[in-house]
Amino acid sequence: MIDTAFQHFARTRNIGDQSCCPAAYFDFGTAQVQDFGADVPMCHRAIFGGGQSFEQCVDAVIYHSENARRRVLWGVGIDNRASKGLSFEIMRGACNLLSSRNWGVRGCEYVPCVSAMSPHFDAPRTRA
Repeated sequence: MIDTAFQHFARTRNIGDQSCCPAAYFDFGTAQVQDFGADVPMCHRAIFGGGQSFEQCVDAVIYHSENARRRVLWGVGIDNRASKGLSFEIMRGACNLLSSRNWGVRGCEYVPCVSAMSPHFDAPRTRA
């Protein structure tokens, strides 16, 4: 059994989506990074998201995460409208922690997008 499985938009050309997996910035022990839609391997925790991926997270938690002991949505783009829907209520029951990159969403912890940890933000912008 691995420590952590991650699912996010791994197969995309969008650099923001490519950069929003917590595994790129923090040590979670033995880990596996996957694109949405893959079955989560046996793991202590599955972390979903980053980016505007709420619906993909819902699908992954419901249909692909039975092998995870704990489920976390990390810094997902969830707005107040989505927080009033059935999918959100299902996630509240199915996940151990819900977090949104959007401030003030009822039922969510605020967690900025993990891509803010990128070292690219530590250097001043160069002028072309």
